[in-house]
Amino acid sequence: MADQLSFGVLGPLTVWARGRAHTPGGAGQANLLGALLLANGRPVSGRRLAEWLWDGDPPEQERKTLQVAVSRLRAWLRGVGADVVVELAEGGYVLRLPPGSSDFAEFSALVEANPPGESYLDQLDRLERALLLWRGPLLAGLTAPTHAAPEALAVERARAEAATALSEIAIRCGEPKRAVALLETLADERPYDELVHACLALTYSAADEQANALRVIDRVRGRLTEDLGVSPGQALRDAHAQILSSQQEPQRERQRWWGPRPRSGQLIGRAAEQAELADDLAVHRLVTVTGPGGCGKTSLAMNVAEHADWPDGTAVAELAPLQDGNAIILYLGSLLGVTGDGVHGVFAGLVSWVADRKLLLLLDNCEHLAEPCAALVERLLAWCPGLTVLATARQPLGLPAERVFALGPLTAPASGRFDADNPAIVLFRARAGTALPSGPEAEADVATICHHLDGLPLALELAAARVPSLGLRQLRERLEGGIDLLARAAGEPRHRTMERAVGWSFRLLTEQKQRLLARLSVFRGEFGLTDVESVCGGAPLDDVDFAARLADLVERSLVRALPGQRYRLLTVVREFAEARLAEYAETVLVRDRHAQRWSLRARELDALPSYRDRLAGVRAMGREVADLDSALAHLHKRGRNAQSNELVAKLFEFWHEHGSYIANGQALLDRALRTVWDSDPETRSLLRFQEAQLARLREDYVSAVSIMASARRELAAHRPREHRVALIFEMSCLRFLLDPGAVHGTPRMLEQISALDNGSGDDVATSLTAGGGVYATWGRYEEAAELCGRHEVHRAGRGLWTSTAQLALRTEVALGHKDIRAAEGWCEQLAERLGPTGGPLEQEPARRAIGTTLLAKDPAAAVEFLDDSVRQLRRLFPRSLSRVVRLQSLSAEALRRTGQPAKAREVLSDALASAIGRSHFRFGMAAALQAALVAAELGDPAAAILASAWDGVRRRLGLPAPIGVAAVVGDVLGLDPARSDPLFLPWPEPELREVVHQAYLWTVGLGP
Repeated sequence: MADQLSFGVLGPLTVWARGRAHTPGGAGQANLLGALLLANGRPVSGRRLAEWLWDGDPPEQERKTLQVAVSRLRAWLRGVGADVVVELAEGGYVLRLPPGSSDFAEFSALVEANPPGESYLDQLDRLERALLLWRGPLLAGLTAPTHAAPEALAVERARAEAATALSEIAIRCGEPKRAVALLETLADERPYDELVHACLALTYSAADEQANALRVIDRVRGRLTEDLGVSPGQALRDAHAQILSSQQEPQRERQRWWGPRPRSGQLIGRAAEQAELADDLAVHRLVTVTGPGGCGKTSLAMNVAEHADWPDGTAVAELAPLQDGNAIILYLGSLLGVTGDGVHGVFAGLVSWVADRKLLLLLDNCEHLAEPCAALVERLLAWCPGLTVLATARQPLGLPAERVFALGPLTAPASGRFDADNPAIVLFRARAGTALPSGPEAEADVATICHHLDGLPLALELAAARVPSLGLRQLRERLEGGIDLLARAAGEPRHRTMERAVGWSFRLLTEQKQRLLARLSVFRGEFGLTDVESVCGGAPLDDVDFAARLADLVERSLVRALPGQRYRLLTVVREFAEARLAEYAETVLVRDRHAQRWSLRARELDALPSYRDRLAGVRAMGREVADLDSALAHLHKRGRNAQSNELVAKLFEFWHEHGSYIANGQALLDRALRTVWDSDPETRSLLRFQEAQLARLREDYVSAVSIMASARRELAAHRPREHRVALIFEMSCLRFLLDPGAVHGTPRMLEQISALDNGSGDDVATSLTAGGGVYATWGRYEEAAELCGRHEVHRAGRGLWTSTAQLALRTEVALGHKDIRAAEGWCEQLAERLGPTGGPLEQEPARRAIGTTLLAKDPAAAVEFLDDSVRQLRRLFPRSLSRVVRLQSLSAEALRRTGQPAKAREVLSDALASAIGRSHFRFGMAAALQAALVAAELGDPAAAILASAWDGVRRRLGLPAPIGVAAVVGDVLGLDPARSDPLFLPWPEPELREVVHQAYLWTVGLGP
């Protein structure tokens, strides 16, 4: 919406004009504009506008006052640059908008669309795009009675119906997780809407999140009963019964399909090949479909995969955009939701995930990565006995267990001999459709064309797309000359095949379209119109209407259109077009523009003031990783370190957010740091900032603090936003390290952050939570409570969301004050945050707070909850190993209290193994103390040694016994659990590591 005029009603009322967002200054103007926009181009009567303006209390001269209000609205619209007309028409006032300039109009068009032949996946894309237009409740913030307006009720009803349809289709397509976030948002806005909550619960269930599904049902049922005094309706009862029924079935993965789905209908002329390939897959664990470019390998493989019934589903990986063997592993990890430390960690996670599943894996377009692909497949087949691999390539992978399925072109007719049942002719006629003339001459032309194209499916489809513009006779005449010449051209068979498939269609384009197609080859994945305009311009394409040219290339089947006005090139077409780009001697020029486009995107994303907006931006780039890698590789090859480093620095959140690619991000960051002095001071400081963040992600808090401290001066000078984050970062990391400097430095840090506040208030709120966490760790609950109070005043004044970390802190403070009732109240709010969303920094504190509260009242329930929490966190966040250590420590204490000390020792052994070698001492020390408690329960004399080691270090640090075990430390170990003042300031890292290591040795029977 940067430069075009646009009106938003699906959320706060907003007008985007002249590149800026505007909100009407007065309530009256906002109400009036909202009523006109909601009418969507229809006249609104004066009486209806009066209801919106004055809500049943109109002024004495209602009509005249309304005219004045309309006049002022016109003036305001002109003032902000919104060149639209508010006019008096028959039936009332009407706002005349340009087509497509309202998010409401766009939403209505999307939900009401009913394209012929639309697949379920296309419907899912369309409804998802429609619901993503909503930025909050309809016309949020208006004083008008929108809740009762029939127009508003109709829009809200359409939204709920679209969300319901989205849920049903997402479940049917095997992609329920795509609907979860949108349904969660709608459920939050409609706390009593049974249908919406029923859909959310069923979607959770389909995504194998049974606990969350039942929690949704229980939550809305409680609201209906307690707040409204009514019983749940039929929709909620049916959903509950369905979820319970699914729980009783054998546990299996609910999702059945990962990756792209085939969008075409029935394959033409391939019935025998379909049956034969399906039979081969039933017998052989590795089948490779080989054949020339354009013969339909992908279409056949996708069609067979879609109709296959593998017990645990099918995963489809498109390898064409990838550039090396490591990228295959990272891509598969991203596809299946598997993460790990580096490429080896992701591979280990893949093997673990696939090992006990009977899964079909389709690897499409393997030829350019044949060797690494073969090596990966060989290992996967060896370690995953239930896995079957279907690959497509121009040549076999060369493995002993491989079954090669050679696919050739369709059977072509003899020249001029028409046969209505010939597969090549059937395909050509189907694709040409109604544009195809009839009669004996036309039939002879069709037969000749199919003969000259040798029955190659891609070539037939490209030719059929030209029938409306050229006609059959002219198309035949051109092909008779061009293709024969190309067939006699020298070169590798693969290159001749490419010419057969694409060359003739390329030569039928105008010079401008040829140049455009060649330049489009720089895109390795999806792209949009804005990308094309930025990258493909310049002579001879100055002042070209790229939208029209793209549409023409789509019609000719040279560019594939995707949902959301996105495009991509088939691999065969892209490779051909790349060769043409080299012939034009424009490869470097266009790749430079492609890299510059990414630099501009990085700067635009970096300039967004809201962290949530920036996060949404990098999440939306998930399907463009191949293009980003390509741009960075080009810059590195050309020695443009400054530009490459800026891209890495400003887009590093992309690799962080897409967990499977974090290893790629780390390698790029390491490369950028080696050439850091080629960059400007801003980029240098930002690279160091990202290096510190990555160190924290690896749970190396010692390095993280050191790196961030060295970058802080440059951040203060060049990156105020990151400077504020760096101050909070230092408080948190010192807390994890148990460095008393955190306590001493917190007041100064809070003052600095408050003074540097940019007006959003987010950083101040975060800093108050971080500071409260520091005080709570050192047992200073009064000071922590004071910061919680300041946080609440600040939050309420800015309208901010109460974070999970803040709720967990308030629970800890309540427990520190021995107020179990208050802690349980905070835990009720935390329980609602335990869905599949959010990272370990949100999930772990919430679960720890709930587990600690349960431990105080019901140790058996605490065991069950904490064990389930550890399983879920390990599944969702396998890279954050030490994040479960504190949960396991609490679980060990619950096991000790329920008379299971031997099992508690096993749990602690696992916990301490994760803590050794890491610097998250806040959790490691808690586990070490727990080892002493369990040893005492077992009557082991080592308890005194372990307790003494722990007590000696924690007294010098001024720490109390951790929440959850403070009440029993004195009784069991004879130690005073209270905090004290630090005896000295130097931080004793070696002693901390020794305490954790000693405790681990005891759990495995080797000491102390």
